[in-house]
Parts: sequence; structure tokens; C-alpha cells
Amino acid sequence: KDLYKTFLPSDIAINPVTSEIYITDGINCSLLVLDKTGKMKSHFKLDKDDFPQLEGITFSPNGDFFLSSEGVKHKGIIARIIIQPVVKNDKKK
Repeated sequence: KDLYKTFLPSDIAINPVTSEIYITDGINCSLLVLDKTGKMKSHFKLDKDDFPQLEGITFSPNGDFFLSSEGVKHKGIIARIIIQPVVKNDKKK
């Protein structure tokens, strides 16, 4: 619930392959991922050195994911992002 009080959206995009909703927070340099019903799936805190002013988000038609950041002390960037799923091993020994 605290996330909903402090998350300041700067851009939103829908993944054309999964229908997941991606929302950036430029001030806090984070990314929120919701399922197609709006339920939170993931929240990522990004490195401000990599994205000093996180602004834009988009997807290519095949689902490639891109983030952009305004230049602050350096030039702005557009980066292709690959999010790899975390594999959990719940087997008891």
C-alpha cells in the first residue's frame, strides 16, 4: 500500500504480447508491472546512474521493451531492456 502513496507515474505502455501494463516512475526511478486486470505483478527499483531521469517506455510489436531517460549531466539514452524471470526452487531437502 505504501507504493501507491509514493509512486509517481511518468509514462505507461502495454506489452503487445502479454497485455501486461508497464508504468514508469521517473522521480523514484522505478518500474511497476501490472497484469492485464491491473493487479501488481512486479516492482523494480532501477539504478539512477543508468536512468538519471527515467521518462519514456515503449514496446515494439514483437514485445521488445525500451526505456528512455533524459540527459541530466550526460546525454539522454534509449535502452532495450531484457527482464529475465526469477526461477524459484521450492523443493525441500
